[in-house]
Amino acid sequence: MSGRRNKLNVKQLSLLKLIYKFRFVNADLVARHKGMSRSAVNYSLAILLDQDLIGRRYGNSYRIAGKGAAYYLTPKALRLLKDSITLNEQVVRAMYKNKTVGEPFVDDKLTVMRAYLALRNSYPEAFNIFTPSELSGFSDLPEPKPSLYLSRKKSSATKHNDYVLDIIKDNRLFVTKIRVQQYIEHCESGKWGEGDYPTVLLVLPDSRAEEKVLKTVESLLEDFDIYTTTIKALLGSDNNNEAIWSDSVEPEKLISL
Repeated sequence: MSGRRNKLNVKQLSLLKLIYKFRFVNADLVARHKGMSRSAVNYSLAILLDQDLIGRRYGNSYRIAGKGAAYYLTPKALRLLKDSITLNEQVVRAMYKNKTVGEPFVDDKLTVMRAYLALRNSYPEAFNIFTPSELSGFSDLPEPKPSLYLSRKKSSATKHNDYVLDIIKDNRLFVTKIRVQQYIEHCESGKWGEGDYPTVLLVLPDSRAEEKVLKTVESLLEDFDIYTTTIKALLGSDNNNEAIWSDSVEPEKLISL
């Protein structure tokens, strides 16, 4: 396939935009997102690779772990995308480092995409879901930006309409407490503006970490709610089991968003 210079079609441009949205993807996740076959996705990725529009990360560690290759945008692709969509310059500068960032960072981005797909499956057509690449221009959100931001498409009078979601893989309690404190300080600063502050969703490493967090955060909160779940529960929610969240005020009862 070397040397091919096919003109990009609508589907291939859409794939570049999808990679921009998540920063790193793999073929399986793209197939799930777009409802395409793996072979069709692999074909599109091969064309983009051949044209130096995407890069590929796949070393010995991937083989040992049985992981699929991870793909990212090259500077050439970012220049091309500027002609079709508005890109955030801060995001673009960060993406110039795609080739050299560490593997834990890549894994975190793939986990965010898995979480996005799980939420989309559990709540079809309920939310607009934004990723960190899309949130960079949102000045009313705290830094660092959340893993995902959910905004209900149709306002509800009985459920929360906005959520910020953080996936926390570190099981040390103080790491989560620091993040909660950042939300508290941001809420108190008034930077959010009018309307209710988003409900904070914490996705924690395991049930033990979740239990510790639930015992700690209730006494800290006044102006917004916190719901918690585990990474396993969220990423395994493709069976449409929406009731995976614990309210910090009433943790014994699982709820949906």
